[in-house]
Amino acid sequence: MPNSNVLTLDASNLTYEFENMRVNQGATDNNVLQYVEKYTKKKLPPNLQYLDDP
Repeated sequence: MPNSNVLTLDASNLTYEFENMRVNQGATDNNVLQYVEKYTKKKLPPNLQYLDDP
């Protein structure tokens, strides 16, 4: 797994946003990064990868 150089606190906040988008906006594993950028106006690192939770 590549390092995205995201600090732990920032990663925790992003994790919250990912789950928030999945629950409240209907985002899927395939589009959750786009939902977070669209609805929160946060700029995500270009090398950030979403790893699905089984």
